[in-house]
Amino acid sequence: EGFGAHLMHAEQAQYTYVEFHWMGQAFQMGRYPLHFHLTGLNPNAQVVGCSLHRTFNRGITVHGTHQATLKDNVLYNHLSHG
Repeated sequence: EGFGAHLMHAEQAQYTYVEFHWMGQAFQMGRYPLHFHLTGLNPNAQVVGCSLHRTFNRGITVHGTHQATLKDNVLYNHLSHG
C-alpha cells in the first residue's frame, strides 16, 4: 500500500467538485495527487470545491504555475503537507 494515481498537468486542467481518494505515491518525489508542473501563466487552471482524502503524498502541488485558482478544497488524512 502507499501507491495510488497521480495527475500531473503540463497544461490547463480544471476540476470542480471532484472527490479524490487514495492518490499519490508514498516517498516518490513528483508523484503528488494533483500536480501542476511548470505550466507558466495559466489563469484557466482550477481546482474548486474538491476533496482529497487518504492520500499517500501531499495533496495539491503547484510550482512554476501562475494565476491558477485553488479554492474551497478540503484535504483530510494525507501524508506530508497539503
